[in-house]
Amino acid sequence: MKLNLSIVVVTYNCAEFIERFLTELKTSLSPYEDFELLINDNKSTDTTFEICKQFEASFAGKLILSASDNIGFAKANNILIRQCRYDGVLLLNPDVFGFTTEFWSGVVNLWDTTTPMFIKLLNEDLSIQENVGDELSVKRRFKNALGMKTNYPFFKERVEVQSGIMAFVLIPKQCFNKVGLLSEKYYMYAEDQDWFLRARRAGYKLWFEPLLVLVHIGGGSAKGRWEAKDLKLRKLKVERMLITEHFTGIHKQLLLFMNTLQKIYFTNRKK
Repeated sequence: MKLNLSIVVVTYNCAEFIERFLTELKTSLSPYEDFELLINDNKSTDTTFEICKQFEASFAGKLILSASDNIGFAKANNILIRQCRYDGVLLLNPDVFGFTTEFWSGVVNLWDTTTPMFIKLLNEDLSIQENVGDELSVKRRFKNALGMKTNYPFFKERVEVQSGIMAFVLIPKQCFNKVGLLSEKYYMYAEDQDWFLRARRAGYKLWFEPLLVLVHIGGGSAKGRWEAKDLKLRKLKVERMLITEHFTGIHKQLLLFMNTLQKIYFTNRKK
């Protein structure tokens, strides 16, 4: 079976789990020749980069390792995407685990390589992670407030979704030619929502495949950097940029108003 895949990983201060991550990838990918693993380290202050260097020889030329200043998630990914040699691109976080040879066989069999695809991600306690959902809209805001959101991650069959996180997403390389790369305006957060909005508007469908399952620890780079309140305020700030860029008219005004209400609420809330 042909994998035909470029795996793109951006690291930042993930020494606590990067060795396990690379070991799982090396072992599970051993039957395949047609893949490459591209890693850019965003100036980690721990031993992440040094640990990655130790794996270069064992990947036998398939690990392409680089380092940069902390240039942000989007820009670091774009540097690697431009280097990809294979037709399929996997954007992958270094805090995702559970890789087996059978998993990659499933990717080969289940991915329609003409369109982006998410998989089911679990939390560390094996509860289902909400990694996909509807795109930003007034309707979504009201549905969420009323407890009526569509729980796509709980679906047992493949389903079309509107958005998701980039912890694990398979994207045909040709998509980037039509949609463009990740927007570097978003240093951290919302670059995923922005790209999937553009992809859908370019005519691509996004699919969620629940038969492929991995564990995602989550918050690998942000963990410990900010309190929950500060993190939420940062996300609201970039969401405002997203709204301003992608929406017009009354829809834009309503979303900005809702964003402002949330900002006021979290600003005045105790940590």
